Amino acid sequence: MGHSLEATKGTGTADDEKSSAESVSELAAETAALRQRHADIELRLAALGRHPSLTTAEQQEWTRLKKEKLAGKDRLASLAARSKRAAAETPSRSD
Repeated sequence: MGHSLEATKGTGTADDEKSSAESVSELAAETAALRQRHADIELRLAALGRHPSLTTAEQQEWTRLKKEKLAGKDRLASLAARSKRAAAETPSRSD
């Protein structure tokens, strides 16, 4: 009966390592998708920038894309921080 929950914390089980690996993998996949979207937005903004003037719809698209690009940069920074933390928390293997 004298078992405490504290004794089971931080044991670094295989399930914990698998979960951490999946988290890092998910972060990497999301980061790659965000980087691709960022590049796509830059291409579209460059195309719009080559127009001598923009229609109202193009101006609205420009504004929407600039906001999306900024939000994507913020999300990338957040993911980078999470990825760094996850990598630091992942136990190293000494096989």
